[in-house]
Amino acid sequence: SSFYPRLSHPGQVTIESRYGVSLINELRDRGHKVEVESDWSLGRCSAAVRDGNLLRAAANPRQMQGYAVGR
Repeated sequence: SSFYPRLSHPGQVTIESRYGVSLINELRDRGHKVEVESDWSLGRCSAAVRDGNLLRAAANPRQMQGYAVGR
């Protein structure tokens, strides 16, 4: 499976159109089934990790308010 709300599609890659036609065509030439989405439409993620006594966190602010928290 994949992260919500996406479903798993084995053998398929989803990429934003901003990566360019040449890269998208190269992926297709290598046998990938490529689904092209609009620019800046994919990739919301956040992460947190403990590094000794330090907590590091980061967020990507795409489409929604980005935040990362931990304790």
